[in-house]
Amino acid sequence: MRETKFIQQNQEKWEEFEQLMQQKTKDPDRLSALFVQITDDLSYSRTFYPNRSVRVYLNGLAQQLFYNLYGNKRSRESRFGFFWKEELPQIMFHYRKELLFSFLIFAVSVLIGILSSFMDPQFPAHILGDSYVKMTEENIASGDPMKVYKEANEIDMFMGITLNNLYVAFLTFILGLIAAIGTVGILISNGIMVGSFQWFFVQAGEFRESFLTIWVHGTLEISAIIIAGMAGLVMGKGLLFPGTYSRVQAFQVTAMHGLKIFFGIAPIIIAAGFIESFLTRFTEAPDIMRLLFILASLFFILGYFVIYPWLLARKGYKEPLKFSKVQPDNLQPFAYNQIRSNGELFLDTFTFVKRYASAIFKPIVAGSLLYTVLFYVFRSGHYSEVSDLLYFDEYLDYGNLLTYFDYNNDYFIALFNGLMTIVALSWVSYLFKKEKQVSENKEHITVAQFLKQHLLTIAVISILLNGLFFLPLGIDFLAIFLLAPIFMMWLFVSITEPDTNIFSGISRSVGLLSGAIFKAYGLVLILFSLGAVMYLTLESGLIDINLRYILHNFRSKDLDLNALTFSIQTFFRSFSLMSIFAFLIAGMSFLYYTLRETNDAATLLKRIPSIGERKKVYGVEAEF
Repeated sequence: MRETKFIQQNQEKWEEFEQLMQQKTKDPDRLSALFVQITDDLSYSRTFYPNRSVRVYLNGLAQQLFYNLYGNKRSRESRFGFFWKEELPQIMFHYRKELLFSFLIFAVSVLIGILSSFMDPQFPAHILGDSYVKMTEENIASGDPMKVYKEANEIDMFMGITLNNLYVAFLTFILGLIAAIGTVGILISNGIMVGSFQWFFVQAGEFRESFLTIWVHGTLEISAIIIAGMAGLVMGKGLLFPGTYSRVQAFQVTAMHGLKIFFGIAPIIIAAGFIESFLTRFTEAPDIMRLLFILASLFFILGYFVIYPWLLARKGYKEPLKFSKVQPDNLQPFAYNQIRSNGELFLDTFTFVKRYASAIFKPIVAGSLLYTVLFYVFRSGHYSEVSDLLYFDEYLDYGNLLTYFDYNNDYFIALFNGLMTIVALSWVSYLFKKEKQVSENKEHITVAQFLKQHLLTIAVISILLNGLFFLPLGIDFLAIFLLAPIFMMWLFVSITEPDTNIFSGISRSVGLLSGAIFKAYGLVLILFSLGAVMYLTLESGLIDINLRYILHNFRSKDLDLNALTFSIQTFFRSFSLMSIFAFLIAGMSFLYYTLRETNDAATLLKRIPSIGERKKVYGVEAEF
């Protein structure tokens, strides 16, 4: 049938449905009858007019009823409001002891900084640095002790300060993975720094001016660090005190709650950076105005993060959170057609990686060892200290490899990285597809069959993904973060949908992500966080210091201690990168099925014919 004829035959019915949907009081019987007919028309149009506007139109009509039936559920906007009005306050109240503990650690550390500075006038120079102390002394002598806040350009200052504060807060949170020891260490370090910094101005007779200037932005900034410490303690709690759950189950819950706390303070950190860059510099403002601003900031922090959660708990929650919700430690199949939130995507990803931990991490270990050997064999000896290559992306970035390798070796290592990416994409994708086929009681595809069907697609996507490393340092990782969801979605569309090839998969991927791009970026950020703890631990220099201490006992002339230390670091960094990759592939796989169900509603369409039917359950009529 021609499309125009199809439209003419059914136009009157569709218009009646639209009119019925606009009425406040709807006839359910007529609505149900029309809906069944429209879904039949939709199925017909998908078969014969898949790329025509009539299919889009009918799909929109079907969605109208779906949203009407489920109108009582939270929309995107209401979920956003629910997070700030209900979810985050509930989490803050539930973990109020961790907040108190984080505050006490920081407060005691501030007192230690003050006491140490009082006992040793040179202590601030050890903590803050000689150059900073000397600069501040010169500013005090010139009559403008807060001159440091006025010298930099506002925009540059805002970007630099905000990114640094977000980094410190994230580091405070993520190091809770090390049984909360890292979080406590950063709280102590920052507390001592604040105490010595403030006492330095007390000794210089500039307490009033320093207090009214520094704490204009410092109230929000320091409060955010303390709450980030709380998030780290919450995450570490699941590892240290799992209760009746396994450590993995307890960690799943506390890690997600800690991450939500961190997301809750991110706007505050940005606001503090804006205030420090644009407002703190106005030191000539009246003292009373600056004091009121400090008190208002303090009132906001205490009001929202302490008092409001307490009042909400007394009043009662509209929708209490289920803090004990965990993934079962069994081999139950995943519900692939389920629409998942980012929290559920994270938990299912964690469960999947745990289920296939041996199959996933053995190749990662082998690949990282091989990468380390190649790096050691083909190094050209351009570095003399491990610190020359301390930063994670300085040796993984292909453009910077020219500094440490000759021309041929540089591209040899780049080629090897590309091969590792192809292997990782192929292997984890195969495991995921096999898991789905097994869960559906289907004969799963073999590795050879999988590679024969999809190796070209995986190779093309891997080459494009590795090509991002050739971008300038810093821009490369930003590009990977922005494009990773598209590449991963492109991969799973191409290998999952039988009628889609590598070319048509691009438009299909963009279509799936168009309405959920922020959901995808949120998931990518969560999954990147899993590997960030190893990266940040390496960047702190702890591995370097411990390795040098251990290897210092070896005096063999034939042992290149510097090269050995660097090789060990190279292995751990490569392992962390490939681990992030594995989590990312698995997470984006679950996201693909979520977006497919959200956009196509295949499961919903299958259930439509059963709407209104009565089925017997243990002899009793139950309507579904």
